[in-house]
Amino acid sequence: MMDVLLVRPNEDLPKGSPLRETNRVGVVQPLGIASLAAALREAGHNPTVLDLSAAPMIRDRVLARMGEMSPSIIGIGSTTLVWPRAVEIAGILKEAFPSIPIVAGGPQVMCYPEESISRDCFDAGVIGEGEETFLEMVEAIEKEGSWADVRGTVVKTDGAITVNKPRPPIEDLDALPIPAFDLLPMSRYHLLTVERPFFTMVTSRGCPCQCSFCDQDFLGKKFRVRGPEKVAEEIELYVREFGAREIILFDETFTADGRRVLEICDRIISKRLHFRWSIRTRADALDRTLLAALKEAGCRRVHLGIGSGSPRVLEAMNRGITVDDVRNAVSTAVDLGIETRGDFLLGYPGDDPGSMRETLRFSRRLGLDGASYRITIPQPRTAIYREGLASGRIESDYWRDYTLGDSSSPPPVFPTSDYDEARLRRLRKIATLAFHLRPWFLISRLVRRLRRGRTGAR
Repeated sequence: MMDVLLVRPNEDLPKGSPLRETNRVGVVQPLGIASLAAALREAGHNPTVLDLSAAPMIRDRVLARMGEMSPSIIGIGSTTLVWPRAVEIAGILKEAFPSIPIVAGGPQVMCYPEESISRDCFDAGVIGEGEETFLEMVEAIEKEGSWADVRGTVVKTDGAITVNKPRPPIEDLDALPIPAFDLLPMSRYHLLTVERPFFTMVTSRGCPCQCSFCDQDFLGKKFRVRGPEKVAEEIELYVREFGAREIILFDETFTADGRRVLEICDRIISKRLHFRWSIRTRADALDRTLLAALKEAGCRRVHLGIGSGSPRVLEAMNRGITVDDVRNAVSTAVDLGIETRGDFLLGYPGDDPGSMRETLRFSRRLGLDGASYRITIPQPRTAIYREGLASGRIESDYWRDYTLGDSSSPPPVFPTSDYDEARLRRLRKIATLAFHLRPWFLISRLVRRLRRGRTGAR
């Protein structure tokens, strides 16, 4: 049995920074780390999770916890945006415990494997899904073996960095254990408008879509799903054993397989599970039958990645949806009493003042319960980032420099002749206030809540 420490860095970015990972208010469970911990424990090892986003610690307290645990290996998960903080934490641990190997994982290593592991504090990295790869690395240490043949890794040996053969995506998601939430500080997780205790889930991996701005391909393009019965069993565990009042499903497109969704809803209803839940999906992956089933099973909120209200910009985004798809989905959801929230991008390549005004008008007229507006910052590995570099609109590989710690410039955006970066930020703020402070919007929200209360929420 190996003692393993898994660390989630805290997001050390100032409020309002363009690099903030999300604009939601709160902290959610690190599903990737919880799933990794569960796989390790199922194999007979002893994982400990240190979630610095939920329970921030100063340097001395981190080192004190390390001294108590004495792990044989440390894993640090990171997105690209929080990478500087991950490097800082790894540096502290490596200085104090130089003999313990430190492995980086998460989307960041998928984006820049060699550059990430070039940092002195890291010995290796996991590229892609970690449940099988990291477990194999742990067992190699246990057997005093080498990482040279572990697929899906990038390894540093005497300063030389080697990217090993890729590992195929995990096909049977049902074989993975339920995330080890019992190792997390569950009382510290919270989200605005979400009832506690709440849990988060992912019932699929990969995405069949090809949106130009999407940075979610670190789990692969192949769409893989968990079976309806397994999904329902996990939900039942959270509701009956842990008293979950709300569950958030973080699948990028939960309703991509409509038949599976109907089966999941049937199982929730037949098991008489009463809780609130929310999903994320696309407008063209919804219809009245699906929405009615979701409503009956207790789904209270649908988050739609809309993108733009301009047909021209939607086409540039390669969204594969139309404004009519969005109108129909929102109208049906509102008619059935399901909350709807939409996400929009401003300053997308090809956006101009006219198309952005079109987006703002469209968002206000849809009947959404909430809207978020983000300035388009091209993320690594996305089509718009590659195109920006190729065309010269992005002068240098910003995210590579960011990974290496060489960038002091702001992240790239796509300003127009009418909207520089500062004006885009002002437009975003004005759009948010204009949407949520409309008198008719506030009145309609109150009416909808009263109506939902009378119809009864599951």
